[in-house]
Amino acid sequence: YFLYSVCAWGYGMWREKVLNVKDLDREEMRRDKRTLSKIKKRSYQLYDILMSDLYKDRYLNDARIGYLMARDNLVSVFPTASLVKNTGHDGTGLHCKENEFFQAQEKDDSFRPKKFPLEIAMNKDIEKKMKTYTRTTLKNALRSRLKLMYLKGLRVVGGKS
Repeated sequence: YFLYSVCAWGYGMWREKVLNVKDLDREEMRRDKRTLSKIKKRSYQLYDILMSDLYKDRYLNDARIGYLMARDNLVSVFPTASLVKNTGHDGTGLHCKENEFFQAQEKDDSFRPKKFPLEIAMNKDIEKKMKTYTRTTLKNALRSRLKLMYLKGLRVVGGKS
């Protein structure tokens, strides 16, 4: 299936299309309100991570790939059956809590994609489920908004705006 989303656990590009995301200009990205609005609508989680990149001295490759995907209307391609067993949600990871759904996920060794679809079509049910899965709580949204206002305020006060 196709999804207007970046896969933060890994991504691939064609060699002739490789782009160093550190070369993206932060000021230009900050001014690109159309793309930022699109990202915020699709995934507040990605928007929050991207804001952390744009207003701090750090580069977050997955957030920048997500920015490019939204700007250029690109999609990620996912298999409809798992090709890996996800073991990152067993409670031992740095950022991941224990999650029974992912614990029970099994790798499907019999799944062999035979052909790539000729047309890109979004599955609204999958989009809705992903949006529900990644939505943020009101508390976290407010915390993120306050943090962003603080970071933007520091830039103005510090003369970097």
